Amino acid sequence: MAIEHAAVDRALVIVQRVFGGIKLGAGGLARAYGGTAAQCIDRANTRWLREHSTVCVTLGFDDTQALFRLLQAHAADLLHQDYTDTGLNARLELPTEEVDAFRHELAESTHGRAQLRITGTRMK
Repeated sequence: MAIEHAAVDRALVIVQRVFGGIKLGAGGLARAYGGTAAQCIDRANTRWLREHSTVCVTLGFDDTQALFRLLQAHAADLLHQDYTDTGLNARLELPTEEVDAFRHELAESTHGRAQLRITGTRMK
């Protein structure tokens, strides 16, 4: 209940009771465990996770500057780049909610020459 009440997910709270001689009863024990779990969650370091997509972009040499301009605008990280005899193959990671806008702006700035495909997602 403490985890649900705090609107936290991907969390585990472990409370260990060491018998101290006072019998709490079922209700008292549940309140003690719940109260301790709530205190742990309140004191924990938490962070928000966002879904990120990994995408592969293939484009010609003339369009590489357009790609690099869009990286910062969409909070994209360049994970890998491989120059070929025809252009650039790049693997990027960006917030999933940015993918559609990134795809649209990339298509506009390269006049549809760039190819983009999503290869995976993860929480980060």
